[in-house]
Amino acid sequence: MSLSKLAEEFYRLRSEKDTVEDHLKIIDTQLKSLEEQMVEAFGEQGLNRIDLADKGSFTLTSRTFYSASDRQALLAFLHEQDATDLLSVNHNTLNGYVKELKERNGEDFEVPGVKSFTKSAIRLTRPRN
Repeated sequence: MSLSKLAEEFYRLRSEKDTVEDHLKIIDTQLKSLEEQMVEAFGEQGLNRIDLADKGSFTLTSRTFYSASDRQALLAFLHEQDATDLLSVNHNTLNGYVKELKERNGEDFEVPGVKSFTKSAIRLTRPRN
């Protein structure tokens, strides 16, 4: 195949890919909106799971994430806890550390300088064929 034919085919496929990616962005936006509506509906109805025949199980999941909100307070706390090895950790390690502290000290335990937020999502488990 000639170079110009290869370039034309490349252009055609790249254009097709761009169109599909644009369509995927639209679908992702629609899915996020539906997910938010489902999370709200689950809460209103006091449910955490719904099963649809031939579609699967839709389960409400929640996950809490932690991040530093007051670096100085967090640093002072880590020094008090003799946990200075955590001074240069990524957010996943901080999440694990705070979760461990909460397990040991109770869910109401607050880590100085750390804020949290909870993300709820819908997990779809498809039926086995």
